[in-house]
Amino acid sequence: VVEDDFVGVVADSRVEAWAALNELNAEWDEGKLWQHEELEELVTAGGSGGVTIQKEGNASRALNSENVISAEYRTPLMVQTPLEAQAALADVREDGARIWASTQAQSRVQELVSEATGLDQETIEVVPTLLGGGFGRKLGDVAVEAARLSKGSGLPVHLGWNRPEELRHGFFAPMSHHRLQATVDQNGRIQAVKHELGSGDILFAFFSPLLTAVFGADIGVSRGARIEYDVPDVETVIWRRKLPVKTGSWRGLGFLPNVFAVESFIDELAHSVGMDPLQFRLLNLPDTERGRKMRTVLEAATDGANWGGVLTNGRAQGLACAHDYGTT
Repeated sequence: VVEDDFVGVVADSRVEAWAALNELNAEWDEGKLWQHEELEELVTAGGSGGVTIQKEGNASRALNSENVISAEYRTPLMVQTPLEAQAALADVREDGARIWASTQAQSRVQELVSEATGLDQETIEVVPTLLGGGFGRKLGDVAVEAARLSKGSGLPVHLGWNRPEELRHGFFAPMSHHRLQATVDQNGRIQAVKHELGSGDILFAFFSPLLTAVFGADIGVSRGARIEYDVPDVETVIWRRKLPVKTGSWRGLGFLPNVFAVESFIDELAHSVGMDPLQFRLLNLPDTERGRKMRTVLEAATDGANWGGVLTNGRAQGLACAHDYGTT
């Protein structure tokens, strides 16, 4: 089956299909072969077009001094590899189609299969199967491929990606760049913080231009980016950067890279004033419901871990704290 940018083989067994696929003499236009350093340059924070998602006081003015502590962090393209790769079964006929797929978005599968086959959405039935985890990646690609093969062959087709195909044709969590600045007084209280973040799309990869304009900043990218501590002058700014690879909503979204950067920086601030990282956090948590919850969790976790106790060779302790969807 050959159409546009798609080449596939339908056979009686998966082994036969793979063997025939390996014999195909297909030539692909690979486009530009990007280097890692070029991708890092693309996502670098700064310049025009940033969207401010948190602002209290005047962090830029407060940070205009010689005592500013600065740090930068980067996270790479990332991909999750759950136990099972993706699969789907498609039976496409002239008057409609039936799709069996382990998917998180039945309506999206219906829409994508409609675009690929030319069938009306109302004639496409999607049957979600209770198999495997989704983690943000099961949005329809494999179902579309199965549908194209079924339409091209006139037969029901079951398609299962192998692991190399899963990694090659899926999408990635985007790279990110974090630039943080802060000042801390002699008592260990944070006076000002600015977090500048550059990232590729997460949820915006699947949003229409109208929705991206309404939201302003990618709500997937911004998760965990705000500074949770009690700081009089604080600002968080996000820059949207387009990457030449498919990116999307892997488990955790922006929460993982953002908390890594922010909490690593909090450790740097604690070190700059010679304070224990736990005591530094407890000193700077706000007296709010969320702040009190984070305090309780930190104290319980460190008590259970015997924080500050004697460690044997080759062992160390570290901590980080964050809040997301009501959980600390």
